Amino acid sequence: MYDYRSNSVFSAKDYLDNYRRGNYSPLFERKKGEMFLKTLPRLVREDSNIDMYAYAVMLYNFGDIQGKYKSLSIIEKLVDQHFVPAYNAYGIILYDGICINKNAASAAKWFDKAAFNGFEIGKYNYAICLLKGDGVPRDVDRAMRLIKESSDAGYNKAQHAMGIAYYKGENGFTKDVYTAFDYFKLAADNGNLKAQYLIGNMYLDGEACTKSMDKAIEYLRLAAEWGNTSAQSQLGDIFYFGKGVSKDMYNAHRYWLMAAENGDARAMFNVGSMIYCQEVYTVNPSSGLDWIRKAAAAGNKSAKDFLKKI
Repeated sequence: MYDYRSNSVFSAKDYLDNYRRGNYSPLFERKKGEMFLKTLPRLVREDSNIDMYAYAVMLYNFGDIQGKYKSLSIIEKLVDQHFVPAYNAYGIILYDGICINKNAASAAKWFDKAAFNGFEIGKYNYAICLLKGDGVPRDVDRAMRLIKESSDAGYNKAQHAMGIAYYKGENGFTKDVYTAFDYFKLAADNGNLKAQYLIGNMYLDGEACTKSMDKAIEYLRLAAEWGNTSAQSQLGDIFYFGKGVSKDMYNAHRYWLMAAENGDARAMFNVGSMIYCQEVYTVNPSSGLDWIRKAAAAGNKSAKDFLKKI
């Protein structure tokens, strides 16, 4: 079957090195996370709190239920050793309530404790609790102050949240798409996939910036390569229909295939149609019908109609 290879070469070692350098939110897609779990244990130093924390985070986010319980065990040991990032991770586990009884109030306290000890991700998570009134009394003003502080410290989720507040004119902020653009770009350049997708579309439409197809594709590609399904699907459209660029069947199929493998039913149909109609080379043309059947099973009307006709 026709295959693609991601331009990204981010490895399990890179993931671990990010944590060792103090970057606790490295950028990668889900499939990579699941793959990293196979090799990460061989790289982790069991006498290193940072390594064990990075491993626990990976286990919790991408492991099965046994992996999540193992993650909890590691995090509890790190909490006992007063490893500050573990305070935040323990809060997340309490908040989710998957392998421990859910307790939003206790989760908020652990986020606050992480924030008090200078961990910006904990500050952001505590702010989200305040914003929602989840486990603590709702306090929008304080929440946004904390998010602004976390944003100023360089945390990309907080930068994205500031952008959303300005873009929508919510949570006490006046709508300002230009300031929103600035925050989205900060977040995008710091690796936030949602912000990369948003910035790509703002460049595409010339919203709060000079319209630029090159910049649009640059940011959409960043988001797509690291797993943003919307960006993958949109790039497929851009290259297939030649929206502002020359038509490119290879890249259209490449990005639609990414989106299809991430569960996008429309992309499944598009990939299948390209193979079935021989718009792209494949060593197994019958795989086109397989993708169309998958799209139909996922509810795509075009796929269902197509199957009725053949």
